[in-house]
Order: sequence, then C-alpha cells, then structure tokens
Amino acid sequence: MDPIPLHGCTLDELRTLAKTHVPRGFGKARELYQQALVHGRFDPEAIGLGPEAAAAWRAAFSFELPEVIHVVDEEGETGTTAKAVLRTKDGLEIECVRIPMGRGRHTLCISSQVGCKMGCAFCETARLGLLRHLRTDEIVGQVLVARQVLGWDVRNVVLMGMGEALDNYDHVVHAIRIFNDTGGLAMAQSA
Repeated sequence: MDPIPLHGCTLDELRTLAKTHVPRGFGKARELYQQALVHGRFDPEAIGLGPEAAAAWRAAFSFELPEVIHVVDEEGETGTTAKAVLRTKDGLEIECVRIPMGRGRHTLCISSQVGCKMGCAFCETARLGLLRHLRTDEIVGQVLVARQVLGWDVRNVVLMGMGEALDNYDHVVHAIRIFNDTGGLAMAQSA
C-alpha cells in the first residue's frame, strides 16, 4: 500500500487513520498535522517520536508537495501578479497565481485539474484538453507551496486556475474542508 498523503486529510481523518496504521505514536497526529499544514514539513522526530514510531508514520503517510518550475511576475495597477508553474509527482504541470487585491492583500488562484475539457476559445488551458483531475493533496499542496516554499502571504483562495472546479467536485470539496480545518490551515470560509 502506498503511503497516504497527510495533506489530503482533515485532522479528524488523520487521527482515525493513524490509529489504524501507526501502532505507536498515533497520539501525535495533531502535532504532525500542524507541522505539515502550517509549517510545510513532515518530521516526526522533531516532535519527539522515537525511531520506531517515526518510521511507522513515514511508512503510513507521505508529505510531497508539487515542485516549483518557475515563477513569472507581472506588474499591474494594484500590485504584482505572480504565476507559479508547478510540477506534479507524475511530471505534469499546473499553475497557481497570486493576485493582488489592494491594501497589501492577495488571493491565490489554484488549479483543480491538469488541463480542461471545456474548450473555451479564449483559454490557453483548453488547448490541452483534460489530462486528469488533481487529487485532494495536490490541490491543497498548491496553497502549501505558495505559503511555505514561495513565501506568499495569501489568506484567500479561489479555484479558477486550470480546470473546472465542479468537474472535480469530490476532491475540491474535500480540499475546502482541509483549508477550513481549524486544526491546520484554519482558513475562513465565505459565501
């Protein structure tokens, strides 16, 4: 069995899975969840787990973020828009964009698919067609890369990047639950 992506779980899901997959040290789920989602790393030893418990966590769970390929900045009236091209584990490219909202605030526009099947004539992504849906951890991973790797201060997230978010409904809704989870990112939800 492949390790479960830690950042593809809510805190409650991680606690339940840890009880099943980690015989010793499952009580450290909250600390490891915060370490991953808030600080962008997965280091069981750093929270005091011994070698056996740390190895069990590493065998059961993974924490791999998309790789940053390049970032392009563009100056505009309200500030700098930055587009980051990211590579998924299987070598496909997606993008997330930091959009200035004025007064020092930014929104992160993230992708839900690799490509898109809609075929809109004005859209560059439509030329790719739909290659595949992103998994929950890949959607959440874009926010973690933006915050932890690129150092972008983003508090708002929109799903308008590559793909149609509602075509990947289950993974998008699960990612939103993870964004809102008070045990991790604790992003406020607004209608």
